[in-house]
Amino acid sequence: NNQSVNIYLNDCRERNAKKISRIYFTSKFDHIFENELIKEIIIKAEFEDGSAAAFIPIEFGIENIYDSVFKVTNEKGLIYIENIRIQNAGNYKIFAKHQSGIIINEVVEVKSNKMKIKFLTHPQDVSSKEVLGEVLVEVAYESGLKIVNEPVRIEVNKENVSLGGTDTKYTNEDGIAIFDNLVLTKTGGYKLKAVCRGEYVYSEPFHVFAPGITIDFGKYESGTSEEVETFLTALLEKQSQGDRIKYNGEEY
Repeated sequence: NNQSVNIYLNDCRERNAKKISRIYFTSKFDHIFENELIKEIIIKAEFEDGSAAAFIPIEFGIENIYDSVFKVTNEKGLIYIENIRIQNAGNYKIFAKHQSGIIINEVVEVKSNKMKIKFLTHPQDVSSKEVLGEVLVEVAYESGLKIVNEPVRIEVNKENVSLGGTDTKYTNEDGIAIFDNLVLTKTGGYKLKAVCRGEYVYSEPFHVFAPGITIDFGKYESGTSEEVETFLTALLEKQSQGDRIKYNGEEY
């Protein structure tokens, strides 16, 4: 037993006699975004002979925002720092150091990560009281991270026009809010407005016609945009009153 104790002590002395030569981050900090979880930061410590500095206490911290902590390297000389989130964009100094004075500093740029909202599918031209089709709105950060379980509200770009159906939906696991029962009863030209966290975006324009009225837009490709717009405006204004209008010699 005494012999075993002596061997253990000698081994400890030998290990403790080794000097830390360097500490470094094995993780890359190229794409760090505010409010996005940094799942793992890996630090490695080595002795002068290049071997792993196992079971050595290392201090880790991020200046001004993350209180320093002490962790002990594993048998491979590694420390894992997990689940760190930096809330604001900017440059931050991340450091790791040993009590001997060996230290590594790295300045990390944390990029802004604004929310983006967009229509994946747009409302269709429909007759009054018909569903506008399935309207999909995506909410995500600039980094591509989808925003889940976030309320999105749909509005109409004209006052005194009521929108039927469910005008607020929550994003699913893919960051998409699905609106499948939106209805407008008043004829006219519209855009939908999707609102989330105070940000908003408009859909492509669409038209709501009186029941039984259909328009073949391809038929008017030869006309200028002003002519087509004038025709459509007149049609939308007059059709509900039973009036007839003419365009290119045809009566509507």
